[in-house]
This record gives sequence, C-alpha cells and structure tokens, in this order.
Amino acid sequence: MKLSQLRAIVAVADCGNFSEAALELQLSQPAISHAIATLEEELGVPYICERSSRCCADTCWRAHFVSCASSNAASKDDATRSKLA
Repeated sequence: MKLSQLRAIVAVADCGNFSEAALELQLSQPAISHAIATLEEELGVPYICERSSRCCADTCWRAHFVSCASSNAASKDDATRSKLA
C-alpha cells in the first residue's frame, strides 16, 4: 500500500469522481484508476469505489477505508512537514 494510493482514494471520495480527483492531484484519470484498482487488488476488496460513468458510488468498504486512509495520509504529511521544519 502506497501513500499515493491512499491520496487517490481520499481524493475520489472528496471529489465524488475520478476525473475531479485527477485534477485535484494533478494526475491523469487513468493514473487514479490504476492506483485504486491496484489497491483493491492488494487488499482483496473487489470495489472500494463502485465505478459508473459519472461518479464513484459508496460501497460497504468505502466509508471505513476512506476514514482510515485520510488519517494515515494526514499523519504521513505531518511527519514529512516536521522533518522539513
């Protein structure tokens, strides 16, 4: 599990779709899709995000996972900022 994957899933949850998340993270939409698909495969979870043509719908895994991912990504960002200070 990579920090970039956690950031991708948090961005998709916040934005509601892959395209907006890609803009927010300054990545391509396929890069976001690949990061999340890889994470789903690593975790053995079929769909963290249920994909449709317009949005990323909630799944049973999403709320719990996004909460954990947000906390972990924020902790990593805080630790990085502390090292730079």
